[in-house]
Amino acid sequence: MSKRRADTQASGTSKKRKESLKDWALSSKRKVTINDFKNQMLVNIREYYTKNGKELPGSKGVALNPEQWKALCNVKGEISKAVEALDDSKGPWELPKRKRATVSKYKEMWLVDIRETYIKDGKTLPGRKGISLKAEQWGKLAKHMDDVSAALEDALDEQENQPIAPPKTKAKKVKGKMGDGDAEENSED
Repeated sequence: MSKRRADTQASGTSKKRKESLKDWALSSKRKVTINDFKNQMLVNIREYYTKNGKELPGSKGVALNPEQWKALCNVKGEISKAVEALDDSKGPWELPKRKRATVSKYKEMWLVDIRETYIKDGKTLPGRKGISLKAEQWGKLAKHMDDVSAALEDALDEQENQPIAPPKTKAKKVKGKMGDGDAEENSED
């Protein structure tokens, strides 16, 4: 077993993915969280499941960087008006870096869809990564946006004030010139 995997199993969390710094419930299974992933702060809007008594993030969801989150906050009023008016002719609302929000009706339910997109034959199409929020869940998200934004700013400020750790060096085996066996040498691969 690799050292990284052993460390992950021993601690119960991956070194890349830390526990959420703060979260807000949208329903019993969905919530908004602020996470530090590979030293990048993200706002996750995600569905969760329970395994062995522990709540874990599912594949249904979307991670927004601070720029994308701010763009979603800027169109909150327009999206909320479209949901209240039951009007899917408004939008889509493009977010930076191939993300988009839309309002649509599916099986008599009004949904706000926040999703990654891709381009095929010159058309922007919805991708698989994303989440569809019921009108009530969107309402809770819209209600919490100011709190999420403030917590995100605090997390970004705290991250900025942390000292940067030097890169780790790996030990590399090198054959000795005099035939005296293997010697270890540090390198910055």
